[in-house]
Amino acid sequence: MKALALRLLRPRAGQFLLVALLIASGSLAGLALPLAAGRIVAGLVGDAVEVSPALLLATLAFLAVQNGLTYLSNVRSERLATHVLAELRRTVYAHVQRLPLDFHESRPRGATMSVLVRDVDFVGQFMTSFAVSMVPLLVTLAGASVAMLSLDVALALPILVVIPVAIIAFRLLARHFRPLSLELRDAEGQVLDRLEETIGMIRTIKSFGREPLEDLRFAEAVADARDLRCRLEHREAALRPAIQFLSGAAVLLLFWAIGARLSGSGLSTSEWTALLLYSGMIIRPLSGLAGSWGMVQIARGSVARLDDVLRLAPEDLPPDWAETPRLTGEISFLDVGFCYPNGTRVLDEVSFTIREGTVAGLLGRNGAGKSTVLKLIEGLYLPSDGTVLVGGQPTSEQDLTVLRRNVIVVSQQVQLVDGSVRDNIAYGRPDAPEEAVIAAARRALAHDFIQSLDRGYETAIGENGVRLSGGQRQRLALARALLCDPPILLLDEATAMFDLEGEDAFFSTCAEAFAGRTVIIVGHTPKVFDAVDLCLTVENGHVFSSDLPQERKAHAGE
Repeated sequence: MKALALRLLRPRAGQFLLVALLIASGSLAGLALPLAAGRIVAGLVGDAVEVSPALLLATLAFLAVQNGLTYLSNVRSERLATHVLAELRRTVYAHVQRLPLDFHESRPRGATMSVLVRDVDFVGQFMTSFAVSMVPLLVTLAGASVAMLSLDVALALPILVVIPVAIIAFRLLARHFRPLSLELRDAEGQVLDRLEETIGMIRTIKSFGREPLEDLRFAEAVADARDLRCRLEHREAALRPAIQFLSGAAVLLLFWAIGARLSGSGLSTSEWTALLLYSGMIIRPLSGLAGSWGMVQIARGSVARLDDVLRLAPEDLPPDWAETPRLTGEISFLDVGFCYPNGTRVLDEVSFTIREGTVAGLLGRNGAGKSTVLKLIEGLYLPSDGTVLVGGQPTSEQDLTVLRRNVIVVSQQVQLVDGSVRDNIAYGRPDAPEEAVIAAARRALAHDFIQSLDRGYETAIGENGVRLSGGQRQRLALARALLCDPPILLLDEATAMFDLEGEDAFFSTCAEAFAGRTVIIVGHTPKVFDAVDLCLTVENGHVFSSDLPQERKAHAGE
């Protein structure tokens, strides 16, 4: 986290120093005002001090300078905070995108969203706004303390003793703030998780009439977050009155001491006036710091959560598509075993080879490990034992982004972007010419239905293709994969939402789409396996291969 802070602030060190200089200058200008006010009060009460026009003009000049510097520092600090926050958001977002798949599969999306939104915002504000606001507090405390000591050490002590007492109180309460702030962030992540899940399955909720149940579950999550925030604010609220009580007692003691000194004629009017004003300049920052201390502890919790994410090693950055080397299509599993983090073993001593240009079928019951095999080929998972070779190279030694540019997956659960039909087909190759987009759509048997849409390839399809049928979404996903022209194509029940006529048409004409590439098809209908050259069956953690057409069709019909 420190490295990230330095990375964000180092290019803006000049801006940060300028803001700090403006704030410090404004605070120093304000420190001269109590002395000037003391002389003015002394003149008004007849202490043989003349209130000259020059003194009044000088006081007004100090006020103007102080407020002008405050204005400039506010403008500069807000601009600096905005730029740092934007850069922090981009940096954390890019990092999260490049984390391995198991990170995203092992934690709720709401927790990730909480880090990306709430924690990033809080840390960004803390790194700039709060850090900058500390400058005037420290300058004012130090300057006013020195000024009081220079006027009268004995009278300054009752006020200055509040500072170490306040620091001790801050540190004691900090022990209770941080763990509670971490709990609060987790609870707020649960709220976001419930919200995202509910919106994502709104059709199912309405179909089963479960709105009341979801209302209750969301209300429980909100109540947990509310209770934790109330506890946090209750503890924070206790700090400010405590500091103000100590400060008030110190000021009363100062008044008493000044009164005693005045009765003995040992203190001038200008001096005691300045002392009172300087005491206020010390008490006010302490009260403000008490109010901000809880924010500091919450920020520490956000920093801890953000640091947990940033410490995870990302995958390699993707190169440009044009620079991606093309792999051969041969796939080999050599004594491969795979075990999930929870200890569940899915594959054990699996060995097989798929030659380049082969169309292979992958069979097995639900949960047998078919999707795991595909994810191992794609490099989303790395084997626990053995070696997976793609293009003759172990996936564990390859640039994963190069591997994934050569291995394209089309799954049953299609994911589309909120854009036009063309945007989705060209998602992997945004610079693809129009004729290539149309050719890919034709090979996926999507061109005809696209032409029937209101605006053809420019038709907006809504979030995740909500305006299209399931079969139409799968056709777009197939076209998207074919446009990338990968040497290896994985079809994970990619035609499951086609109607029978559409599926028959696709596999009857798939020779052109499959030509020159290795294809693995996961499916269950006999028609699918009319196109395959090799059949692989996943059973009890092992993979059995056969190229007999009769066995392929028998398995497919199960």
